[in-house]
Amino acid sequence: MSKFTELAKKYYESGCSCSESVIKSAYDAGIFKTDNIDEVHKIASMFSGGMSSGCLCGAVAGSQIVLGCLFGKSFSQHTRLNRVVAAELIEKFKEKRKVTCCKALSAPYKDNPVERRQNCISIVEDSAQILEDMANHYLKAEIK
Repeated sequence: MSKFTELAKKYYESGCSCSESVIKSAYDAGIFKTDNIDEVHKIASMFSGGMSSGCLCGAVAGSQIVLGCLFGKSFSQHTRLNRVVAAELIEKFKEKRKVTCCKALSAPYKDNPVERRQNCISIVEDSAQILEDMANHYLKAEIK
């Protein structure tokens, strides 16, 4: 397990939400830089628990936020890399977990909060690993 993935797990276990854990660990592991991590963390908090509606998994949303910080286009740019990377994250997550919906990912554990939490820890780890692999791949491609 990488430093980043381990941090994501640690932050989730210590009380951060799924989206917050991914953001905080990506920043602390040096995957992305920002002058205002507190603002990014506040943004990430809104995506926890499927945006509090059970929709998109917060760990996936947090990963998308990090990818946006890395590869999102500025207002004046005309690139499609942001859309390519965003779609690839979803594809890779679905290869691993079949769905991105928080409700569906948690459904088998709805009556067992301990198992649900363990499942979420595993999802945070999976999201972090996918994000790290993608960031490494695309950052190397941009350097060339």
